[in-house]
Formats: sequence, structure tokens, C-alpha cells
Amino acid sequence: MGVTIKDISEKTGLSLGTISNFLNGKNVREKNKFLIETAIEELGYNVNMSARSLKTKQSKLIGLVIPSSGLTFSAKLVSVVEEILSKKGFMVMITVIGHSPFLDYQKLTNLQSRNADAMIIIPSTDNETLENWLKSLRSSIPIIILDRIIEDYNKAKYVLVNNESASKMAVDYLIHKNHELISIIGGDMDGYTTIERINGYKKSLEENRIEINPDYIVYSDFTKRGGYLACEKIFQLKNLPSAIFVTNYDMTLGVIEYLNEHNIKIGKDISLIGFDLDDLTKIVNPGITMIIQPIKEMAEYTAYRLLDFLKNNYYEKAPMFFTCTLKEGGSVAELI
Repeated sequence: MGVTIKDISEKTGLSLGTISNFLNGKNVREKNKFLIETAIEELGYNVNMSARSLKTKQSKLIGLVIPSSGLTFSAKLVSVVEEILSKKGFMVMITVIGHSPFLDYQKLTNLQSRNADAMIIIPSTDNETLENWLKSLRSSIPIIILDRIIEDYNKAKYVLVNNESASKMAVDYLIHKNHELISIIGGDMDGYTTIERINGYKKSLEENRIEINPDYIVYSDFTKRGGYLACEKIFQLKNLPSAIFVTNYDMTLGVIEYLNEHNIKIGKDISLIGFDLDDLTKIVNPGITMIIQPIKEMAEYTAYRLLDFLKNNYYEKAPMFFTCTLKEGGSVAELI
């Protein structure tokens, strides 16, 4: 006979009600939570998810869809979301898409069949399969979409950064350091995120009466390889820029790789600003000046909004915008 909650109650000295509250994701005292978790591990108790689902009308499953590119951003977000939701008794089912339309459709259909209570989606730059699948859903489960807006889809809550102002902040900073020949590396030219970041770049140049050079606007994909190839293209130009702004973390790594391979000194031969996480301000020399996305705060907001909905059956669908910050390194030279 398997381990029951009565066994856990006897092991911990806690009431059946307290054990039940914990297993159903309700709040219990930290001391009691520790005792229950320890007993579950020692006794080898397995939660009967099907039985719980029938009783609570919740599957206790959250679907999390992430793209195969841009995994640095996704990995940080998944870590925070999963930690919060697991503490409330939810299991996160991660689905990676972006390899092929056929596989994407199979994966999304499989996720749908699991009857998730809610979904968190980080769309790839341009995934028609995902967009069509979302628009065909008849279910009214809450969906939160991060990082970009899907055109003509208003059934989800969007959690975003203000990409235009973040990009403008980076270019304003370079102009303040007397740079005028500034190149930008973006992702897919038709993607929401890239369009917004290119707009911020152009806005800064226009406000400072600096001519926009189309050759300095380079598109690639949000991967390390994409950044490498974009940087290679820039250094084939006849008139080189004095600074490069890279709009994605993985692409920033690719740009650094290219510059190092070709003995181009960052902060001397070329100035550089990257995007997303702050670790590149510390782990490379010189530290890279970065536009920092508040990924942890976005993840926490997303997880707690879903929990609020599942508890109260309501959430505000107005988009939530977060503000990026600039963290200085030693990668931007001040021109005389």
C-alpha cells in the first residue's frame, strides 16, 4: 500500500488539514512547510495529480512555451517562474519551439491536450505556427505573452520592456560620448522587438540631428552565430562606425567573438554596447556596457499574476511595460 497523507501527518505531527493545504498549493507556515517537504521526501510520497485535478478542477500544470533561439533570456525567466509556481504546488511543462513548423504544431497540440491551467509564452521572432495555434484556441485559460506582441491577438496579457526607450537610451549614451557613426545589430527585420529597438535607434539619431546611414543598420537572428555574421558584415563596410549597439545577449557574445578573433580592441578600436544581462560587465575585459532587462522582475510579475488569476478568476489584460537600465562597463570610448 502506498504512502498516504495520513502517514505524512503522523510523521510530522501536523493535522490532515495542514497537509492537504500544502498539497493543494495553499499557504502554510514556513516551519510546517519544511516538515512536510522533508516527510514527503523521506517517505517517498507521490502526489496523485489526476485525483487532485478532479477535486480542485485544476490540473496544477502550467505550460511554458519558449523559442529555440534567445535561450539566455528564456533560461533566466524559466528559472524564476518555475521556482515561484512550484512552491505553490504547480508543475511547469516546458515546450521549446522554433525548429520546424511540423514539430512546433505537434508540440503545441500535445501541450494543449494536457489541459494546462494557464500558459506563459515567449514567442520566437516570427513563428506563424504558434500565432495560428493561439488564434485557433477556444479555451479561455489565462495566457501571458512575454517579450513581444502578436499582431491581432488580444486574448493574452503582454509583459514587455519598453524596447524603443531602451534602444534610445543606448544610442543617447554613445552620442554623449561623442559618437556619431553608430551601427545597430537587430534580429528579424519584421519582428516586433527588432522594429521597436530600431525605432529607438533612429529616434535618438534624429533628435541629435545625425544622419541615419542605412548601411549601419544590420539584421541577423538572435543567436551567437547571428551576431558574429552581422559584425563581420559591418567590418566589410568602406566607412566603419566608431560604435556598435547589439540588441540581444546571444548576438553580443557573437560580436565579442568576432572582435577578439580579429584582434579588434573593444573600447579602443571600436565601442560596444550589448543587451539583456549584466554579467558581461564583469566577466570580460573590458566589461561591456549593457542595456539590462529586468528579467527577474518580469518573471516574478508573470508568475504572481497567473496565481492571482487562478485564485480569483480575473486578471487585468492591459499590457505591462518594464523599464530597462544602462550599466556602464569599459567598452565605450569617449571620443575627442
